[in-house]
Amino acid sequence: MLVQNLSELMELYLDWVNISAQGFEWCEALSSSLPNLRVLSMSGCYLSGPLNSSLLNLHSLSVIRLDINNFSSSVPEFFVDFKNLTSLCFSSSGLNGKFPKKIFQIPTLQKLDLTDNGLLQGSLPEFPLNGSLQTLMLRYTRFAGTLPSSVGNLKMLSLIDLAGCNFSGEIPNSMGNLTQLRYLDMSLNSFNGSIPSFSMGKNLIQIVISNNNLTGQIASTQWEKLLNLVTLDLSYNSLEGSIPVSLFSLPSLQELGLRNNRFSGSLNEFSNVSSYLLETFDLSYNNLKGPIPMFIFELRGLERLSLSSNNFSGSLQLDMIQQLGNLSKMSLSHNNSLIEYTEHGSSLSSFPQMITLSLASTKLKTFPDFLRNQSKLRDLDLSDNQIIGEIPNWIWKLPNLYTLNLSYNYLVTLDLPLLNISSLSVLDLHSNQLQGQLLVVPPYATYLDFSTNNFSFIIPVDIGNSLTYAYFFSFSSNKLHGSIPGSYAVLQIFLF
Repeated sequence: MLVQNLSELMELYLDWVNISAQGFEWCEALSSSLPNLRVLSMSGCYLSGPLNSSLLNLHSLSVIRLDINNFSSSVPEFFVDFKNLTSLCFSSSGLNGKFPKKIFQIPTLQKLDLTDNGLLQGSLPEFPLNGSLQTLMLRYTRFAGTLPSSVGNLKMLSLIDLAGCNFSGEIPNSMGNLTQLRYLDMSLNSFNGSIPSFSMGKNLIQIVISNNNLTGQIASTQWEKLLNLVTLDLSYNSLEGSIPVSLFSLPSLQELGLRNNRFSGSLNEFSNVSSYLLETFDLSYNNLKGPIPMFIFELRGLERLSLSSNNFSGSLQLDMIQQLGNLSKMSLSHNNSLIEYTEHGSSLSSFPQMITLSLASTKLKTFPDFLRNQSKLRDLDLSDNQIIGEIPNWIWKLPNLYTLNLSYNYLVTLDLPLLNISSLSVLDLHSNQLQGQLLVVPPYATYLDFSTNNFSFIIPVDIGNSLTYAYFFSFSSNKLHGSIPGSYAVLQIFLF
């Protein structure tokens, strides 16, 4: 340890120095040599545990940063005796056991970060009035129990991250009194009950409470007061009722996630939205009805749009997406709406470059020709539609196409010699009227489904050579001739 003759040193930064010492070694070396130390920063130093009580000799310690080590031990109760402690950071440090509750109640403590200690257990105490805590990070630990109402006493709290823990019970209404709160993430827990009002949280930038058991409506919340809100994610809950239009007028909002809830009713139109910053808009898997509102296509910054699996009705011209120059991912699948498209010929470059496009079960009658210009397209789903005739040649020339689903249409012709696109991994053509020969299959395909068609060719003896990576390959319900290839590897994936 390079700490000799440094008795007056007040701050020690050895981050990312490979010290590789056991707990009693580095603890005693520090405590015997640096009695006036106030800042101890030794992240990523390959330190081991257990944490030795000799550290108490460093009675002036204010900041302790020991992230990204491998202590494989608990945090001792004696940390409560650091009377000047303002910051305690142990993220990704292999902590286990039960975390001492009293550490939360240290009057001077401003920051506590225990993130990514998957074996660390604990629960939250009653918080004293006027606590100093500003940052509380317990993400991906085994902290459990309820969130006490006294969390409202932490008037200085600006960041609370409880994602991926085991918390349950209701979110206390006192959360709404945290006027300094900027970042809130309580996702992936078992919180239930309704969402408290955050109308006092005018500084809020992020609210993420997805993947919980929340119920009730959100229409009563005064969202319009959250002028700085950038992210709102309430996905994967059981929230119901209407979606308040005030959400769509928040001037700073970039991400709105409400998928997998029970929201119902229709979305009202409103004007003058072209300046809004919304980038992600996800209302999928709800019970929304009525026409797809046109204001969505005035959100010029939109990058990801998902309205799938609702009850939207009426018709929509797919040409509308030309107004969304940044759009890269869109899903309108599984509604009651009709998607219509007009051939564009030479104006294909006016459409945004897509990565994912899902238009399953939209009554689409044709292959949108703008797709031939989509060099970035990775995932395309046009299944369960009313497309008739030939699969166009250009679809096999898309350079980055990885997943293609054209099942449940009325397709007849497959231009097989071009079916050698090297990027294609998942190809689903089942339940069409395809016929003819199968000459080549995608060389790196893992999933191939040609079942329930009218293929009638003789099975090539060497077809197994083209299925090196496949785990599923089906030709069931066709009119094939010849013998099933005898290779054991082929037999495991060949389904008739």
